[in-house]
Amino acid sequence: MSIFLSRSKVLTDFTTDQVDRAWQRLEHWTGIPYDTAARDLVESAYTMTKIVEPVLNWDGLGIEMSEELLMEQIKATMDRVRWRMTACG
Repeated sequence: MSIFLSRSKVLTDFTTDQVDRAWQRLEHWTGIPYDTAARDLVESAYTMTKIVEPVLNWDGLGIEMSEELLMEQIKATMDRVRWRMTACG
């Protein structure tokens, strides 16, 4: 995970979707709507480049991405938890 962490500390490249989601979260947290002019002003003041593919991704980190396999793992874990709760009461 240290590679992931070191890359995240120097982020300057973001997809349009990432930037839009960041603005949405900021507006939700602050309750303040930001118009296009304000967004453009802030984005131009920050040394940011808009890119097509995100810099940070899960590739090469050994994290399971199969939803089917992950659901099987969750089901198996929950079955063990239910058994323990029943047995230990």
